[in-house]
Formats: sequence, structure tokens, C-alpha cells
Amino acid sequence: MLIETSGACDISACDERVIRIVDLKTPGSGEESKNDLGNLSRLRMRDEVKFVLTDRADFDWACEMTRHHQLLERVHAVHFSPAFAQPRGAEILGTPGLPLRTLAEWILAEGLGVRLQPQLHKFIWDPQTRGV
Repeated sequence: MLIETSGACDISACDERVIRIVDLKTPGSGEESKNDLGNLSRLRMRDEVKFVLTDRADFDWACEMTRHHQLLERVHAVHFSPAFAQPRGAEILGTPGLPLRTLAEWILAEGLGVRLQPQLHKFIWDPQTRGV
């Protein structure tokens, strides 16, 4: 069983059998202040952490968070996902989007053992579709 959370709520209440995927909000999302950073100490080895990145500043921030909190040693996987283009006033502050190839090149150059994770639902359905 998997559950993905925005990272804003305490994950300790989840059933022990659940693998928790914590989506840490980056500065570029405009929602960084909503992160419950206490969740980082609640992570288990089978859990995962995800960052949706809007730009290079978000990438650098996510790399620093990954290193500082030793996430690669403490969870099953750390995922870096590129944000899709968002219209002004939408979920991620009108970001122009981050090209998948650009993020892949940054990850390779950085040599950090994170996983590139395209948001597949954005390829299957219109990127603005919610609830899928």
C-alpha cells in the first residue's frame, strides 16, 4: 500500500504497513512554508521523498535538502520531477515549466543518486487536469 502526501501533515499517523511518499514543496512552488519538516525525522527506510522542481534554484534547494537530511541513506528513493508549464494563477505560480531533459542533465552532472521521475499523469491527461 502506498500513500502520497503533500508533506504538510504529520505522517506518523499512517498505518505501519503503508509506504509513505512525502512530496516536499520547493520554494518555486510557493508552498515551501507548508512543509512539516518534522516528517523528515519520521521517515522509514521503505518510504520515499519527492520534489517537483520549477527551476535551477529549486534543483539546488532539493539537492541541499537531500544531502543535509541524508535522504538517500534514510529512504528507499528520492525522486526529482520537473514541473509542467502552468498558466498564471494556477497551482505553481505560472511557472513556464522545467524541461525533462534539462533536469536529467542537471541530475547527471550533480552525480546525486536521485531518480528522475516524470509526472506521468501529465503525459496521459491534460497537464491541468486535477484528481487523476
